[in-house]
Amino acid sequence: MRSHASDKYKTKNRSRTGVIRAELFGDGTAAAAGITMTGSAPILALCRKLVAAKHDPDQSLAAYRGDTLALRVRSIGKAANLEIDGKGCGFKCRAAVGIGPSIAKSGSASAGHRPKPKPAP
Repeated sequence: MRSHASDKYKTKNRSRTGVIRAELFGDGTAAAAGITMTGSAPILALCRKLVAAKHDPDQSLAAYRGDTLALRVRSIGKAANLEIDGKGCGFKCRAAVGIGPSIAKSGSASAGHRPKPKPAP
């Protein structure tokens, strides 16, 4: 049995089935629940904004272009953690975006190297 934890989340713009309805406009604009996002992945950005606006992360989203269902998102919380893969095909987790090795440049003090002591006069 599911708890009532989702009661703390906004319920505005949900249908009786609990799906947030989004609208797609032009080449890169999506809107739902009074939020409009524009960009190369507007649905993913919209999901991030919806979660930030305290919508239930387990909530699903249906994106329509006019009367036609164009895209279905199973969980806005999971979609909020995705970005378009840099290869232009598929997705990757946002946590992996921009993370590089935690290795400092060779010879720097932060890399575990100690500066050579100056000789005493």
